[in-house]
Amino acid sequence: MQLTSYRVVGNASNHDASETGKERFRVHFQRELNRCLRRRFSVEESFGVVFAETLQEVPLTPAEESELFTELLKWARSCRLG
Repeated sequence: MQLTSYRVVGNASNHDASETGKERFRVHFQRELNRCLRRRFSVEESFGVVFAETLQEVPLTPAEESELFTELLKWARSCRLG
């Protein structure tokens, strides 16, 4: 199934000094996943790769990583289902 529409979770503005690592991670992840989906990759084949690559760009604590993984997985599933 391909993504037909999506919602951005949290603040999707360009990051500034006041943004937390979690907010920056969320924005970066959603942008990159949507880029993959526009290139016709599925959510299933893109999610893990994009999550891992985003962790390299925006490091998180293990607790933040766990929380965002769950949140973004729910987001990706809801977008995929429309």
